[in-house]
Amino acid sequence: ITIINSEINNNVAVDTSYGGGVYLSGSSTMSIQGSEINGNSTQKGGGLYVTDTSVVNIGFTTINSNISTITGGGIYAFAESDIDFVNNVVISNNQAQTFVGGGIYTTSSRFDTLKYALINNNHATAGGGIFIYQASIFIQNVTITENIADSCCAGIRYFDENVENNNNVKIINSIVWN
Repeated sequence: ITIINSEINNNVAVDTSYGGGVYLSGSSTMSIQGSEINGNSTQKGGGLYVTDTSVVNIGFTTINSNISTITGGGIYAFAESDIDFVNNVVISNNQAQTFVGGGIYTTSSRFDTLKYALINNNHATAGGGIFIYQASIFIQNVTITENIADSCCAGIRYFDENVENNNNVKIINSIVWN
């Protein structure tokens, strides 16, 4: 599936409770380029919900003002899904109303590449910008700023009961501020 120069706006997922704007599962592959995912809502993954072994490549795209009533306001990545931000991705003004991961929530998944992105003004209980739970992520040239968390960790929150997995997060040439 390829989405180019498109808008996915103001959708509500009621029956599935996943992926207000986009829901991707199975072993699907998707490319989202030059697009907007704005104003969508659901319980998990207000803008984008990715699960199973699905792969998503995102570039020159804005994920903005999406709401999840539970987790992953902008993006919810689950299972063995793989999401790559290639260039100029903006994750802003998203909200996880009652739990974690205002901008991005990732669990048991891989964000192999999160490059050249801005993650700002997102809101959650914890991990306002990004909440990482038992997942791996590589962050390079990313600005994470002005996110809000009601309890802790407004920018990035990493949690894994297995302390041996603490090499799963790599941050290079990035800014986590305010």
